[in-house]
Amino acid sequence: MLTKLNLGSGADLRTDYINVDKNPKTKADVCTDLAVLPWDWPDNSFTEILALHVLEHIAAPSLVDIITELYRISRPQALWKLAFPHHRSDTQVGDPTHVRALHYLQFAAFDQTYNTENLRNNYSNSSLGLDLDIDLEITSLQYNLSPRFAAKNLDKPDLEYYSEIYSNVIESVDLEILVHKPGRLS
Repeated sequence: MLTKLNLGSGADLRTDYINVDKNPKTKADVCTDLAVLPWDWPDNSFTEILALHVLEHIAAPSLVDIITELYRISRPQALWKLAFPHHRSDTQVGDPTHVRALHYLQFAAFDQTYNTENLRNNYSNSSLGLDLDIDLEITSLQYNLSPRFAAKNLDKPDLEYYSEIYSNVIESVDLEILVHKPGRLS
């Protein structure tokens, strides 16, 4: 039985994965609308979930509901590999099929260690990991720069500065997330 899931596969059909897409023309293994929850997979089914440029297209339900469902179908120590347009790029706002902007901090809100640190410091960040008993750890964060800024070979402080004041510095974001079940602080 395959334990890897490729959500929103489109034409990127992978041999060691269950490929899932809404469009039957893609010839994915499973044709389903990811906006309809719960998904048909049992709890703790997958060791790896790919969602490459798909989460920004799922109109409903909320991102919290989608993350909760991803967590439900993930095995302990599962790896999520996510990619999405940067929230300040034209690739995000220019596509009429994008229904939500994403930011890595939306996923960090499900990190129980991060939640505890924020509570200890009286920060107002959401503590969804603790509230929903979900624990996600971002293990890799990669920014894919627009060609104009990639050519500048920016160091981290300059990249942070430019991306805070200008649009189209970063085109997309790649995240890897480790699923902790049970949660580290559960």
